Amino acid sequence: MAEAESPVEIFKRAPAAAVRAIAEREDINIVYGAALPAVGGTRVRLPLPGRELAQEEAAQLRGAADAAALRLRYHDDAIHAKRRPASDQARQLFEAIEQTRVEAIGAQRMAGVAANLAAHMEERCRRQGLAHVTERDDAMLPEAVRLLAREALTGAPPPPSAKRMIAEWRPFLEGKVGRDFLELAKHLQDQDGYAKVARQLIRDLDVDLGEVE
Repeated sequence: MAEAESPVEIFKRAPAAAVRAIAEREDINIVYGAALPAVGGTRVRLPLPGRELAQEEAAQLRGAADAAALRLRYHDDAIHAKRRPASDQARQLFEAIEQTRVEAIGAQRMAGVAANLAAHMEERCRRQGLAHVTERDDAMLPEAVRLLAREALTGAPPPPSAKRMIAEWRPFLEGKVGRDFLELAKHLQDQDGYAKVARQLIRDLDVDLGEVE
C-alpha cells in the first residue's frame, strides 16, 4: 500500500500548477529548495515550505510562484539583453525595474495574484532587514527604486517592513527620478519602451551604465 502524501507535498503541487497556468506553459520544471527563488530557462526554483505550513508562509510561497510565472509570461529575454546596461550597479537597477513591470501587470489583472505578491514582497523586505534601515545606503538603492516604481505602477504602498527605509529614500528619489517613475507607467505593456525609460532613470540617478557612448 502506497504511503500517504504529507500535507506539504500536496500543497507543493498547487504553486507548481499556478506557475504553469499563469505562464501559459506546460514545459516548466518546478523545484523546491533552500536557495532564493529564481527563474532560468524552463526551470523555476521556489522556497521549500516548512512542515508547519502557516497561512502567511503559504501566501509568501504563492507570491514567489506568481512572480516567477509573470516573468515567464510577460518578459522577453532578447529585448532585455539588448537594453541591459553593462555596469553591475546599473544592471541591478535595470533588473529590479523590469521585474517590477511584470509583477505590476499581474497585480493589475488578478486580485489574488496582487495579494500573493504583496506577501512575497513583505517577506523579501523582512529577510533583507529593511525594517532596521535608518539612513540611505547605496546598497539599498535597487530595492528602494523597486518599491517606489511598484508604488507608481500599481498604487501599492511599501510593505510594512520597508516603510522606514522608504521614508529615508523617498525625498531623494522622487526629486531625482519622480518623472521617470510616472513615465514607466505609460509603457507597462511595452517592454522595449519601458526599458528605454528605465535606462534614462538610471542615468538620472547618476549611475554609470558602463557603456561607451
